[in-house]
Amino acid sequence: MGYRHFRTHRSRTQRLVDFVYSFRKPRNQILLGVTAAGCYSYYRAHLENVPYTNRRRMIDMRREDELKLGESQFSQLKNQFRGHVLSQASPPSRRVERIGRRIARVSEQDDYDWEFVVFERAEPNAFCLPGGKIGVFTGMLDLADTDDELAAVLAHE
Repeated sequence: MGYRHFRTHRSRTQRLVDFVYSFRKPRNQILLGVTAAGCYSYYRAHLENVPYTNRRRMIDMRREDELKLGESQFSQLKNQFRGHVLSQASPPSRRVERIGRRIARVSEQDDYDWEFVVFERAEPNAFCLPGGKIGVFTGMLDLADTDDELAAVLAHE
């Protein structure tokens, strides 16, 4: 006589049925209820109102942590593109700064340390990191002929 398994092999469907039926036990019902209440409480505790729309959203990160994250990521990006960061005195940088500052004034984000950097890169891209850290590639400046077009891109970010 050969080796016999102590477990019987059950189909996936049967295991699912067993799982569902396990919630008929009072102990498992209590555990499920406590877990659901905990998740709901966590969700409610992390809701905030969105400016302008007054809608509610869940935020899972503290504001201070978000600002620190944006600062550190922006520093890493500036390091990564070290040889491709345009001087703040260059005309493209002054243009982005001028337009960006106008947008920042109406954003109601007074606690942001706004920073605008132009990177010498051909691809048309722009990005914003938490805390008002804005990066624009020169490829985007080539596509945005007017200040209004560039303002639309920066405001979107």
